[in-house]
Amino acid sequence: MGETAVFTVTLTNTGSTTLQNILLTAPQSPTCEKTISQLNTGETHTYTCSQANMTADFTHTITATSTVSGTNTPIIVTNNVFINIRPAITLTITPAPSTQPEPGGTFNFAVTIQNNSQESVFLSSLSDSLLGNLTDTGNTTLVNTNCQAGTAVSPATSYNCTYTTTFNGQPGIYTSTVTATVRDDDFSTASSTTTPTITISNTLPVLQSHLSLTPATLPASGGTITLTLHITNTSNFDTVTLTNLTEDNLGNLNGQGTCALPQTLLPTAVYTCTLTTTVTGDTDQTITYTLHITANDDDAASINANTTATLKIAPLYALFIPLINYNTVIGEPNNICEEAYPLAPNISYHFLPDDINDWYWFDLSDTGDVTVALTNFIPVDGQIVVWRGSCDNLEFIANNGNFESTKIINLGTQENGRYYIWIINDGPLNTHQPYTLQITYTPTPSVR
Repeated sequence: MGETAVFTVTLTNTGSTTLQNILLTAPQSPTCEKTISQLNTGETHTYTCSQANMTADFTHTITATSTVSGTNTPIIVTNNVFINIRPAITLTITPAPSTQPEPGGTFNFAVTIQNNSQESVFLSSLSDSLLGNLTDTGNTTLVNTNCQAGTAVSPATSYNCTYTTTFNGQPGIYTSTVTATVRDDDFSTASSTTTPTITISNTLPVLQSHLSLTPATLPASGGTITLTLHITNTSNFDTVTLTNLTEDNLGNLNGQGTCALPQTLLPTAVYTCTLTTTVTGDTDQTITYTLHITANDDDAASINANTTATLKIAPLYALFIPLINYNTVIGEPNNICEEAYPLAPNISYHFLPDDINDWYWFDLSDTGDVTVALTNFIPVDGQIVVWRGSCDNLEFIANNGNFESTKIINLGTQENGRYYIWIINDGPLNTHQPYTLQITYTPTPSVR
């Protein structure tokens, strides 16, 4: 839809005679056509008319035709008026995305300039109240732009371009004013303005909390523990204020130990406090400490966090110490074969290496596998010798004289009968650390 032109038509009789039947014609504007019956000398007649829906430049022509009173002499007057139709545009800008979470980020803006005229227009300028010239590739407030001044926009078509900017700020709605100005070939101008809006939404900071107990275990009688609190503001841009610290067992922690509120945590900052308390409990009981944290961010939004730690009350244990029977004969007379001390298989014996020679004997009732083990022989230097038979007729079977505190002889399968063990101490005498002597005997299964 075009514009409306309003014309003021003034007709003056500048002659010396009266004019009759004056006809005014306007081919482009029929509403301006009119008939005046008479116009006396020096008389002026004025009227207005209009032409609607004008979409292009044109020349408006109006002609007055009359005759002199009492004659047939025609008088014709023509007037031409050039009508310049101003250009008309519509500016639309669409942000994408229209919303970014705090603290903001990169926004792209799609620009559409619609030419509503019947003639071409040329983009003179495109400016933003916050960002400045949107056609300037050197504009440092822009990440980039492909909008170009001087671009021609044909009649009834549109020009599309984009620009990008980075915007950071507190949560809220941000609006700027963008104006596009164009001109036509007659240098008539037109402008259109729009107000693109972007939103930065609030992002709640996350509080990372940790509660530790020292010690984490107490005896059944109870004791004192130290609670250590670590609270971290993980946000990179929001400041957080701690307003409340409570623990299920201890209540409000403000003023306990080094804990004090309020506390302001800048981005990525850590708050630490400690307190000591005395604990009593039942045997094998578990006590859970739960910390509740309340805070506000710099946008007055509330933040909550919780963390727990567990204290263990140890169970009571009865300690049973086995009784060791030292089969030691004071002033033992087992220094020779005839005074050998009797042993039974599969029993551990403990004796002191308090002299040079110790003799022992054992009997096998049936054939079987036999191992003789001397352990914890602290003199180390010495040997163990095994014989078979009687003291007046001993048959050597095996010996072990390694320089170690453990000396083992695997005799393999042996027949029933009497066997003698001779322990020789070639090292220092020891009157307080017994050695262990054991004969392991496994009878050979009978075959039926």
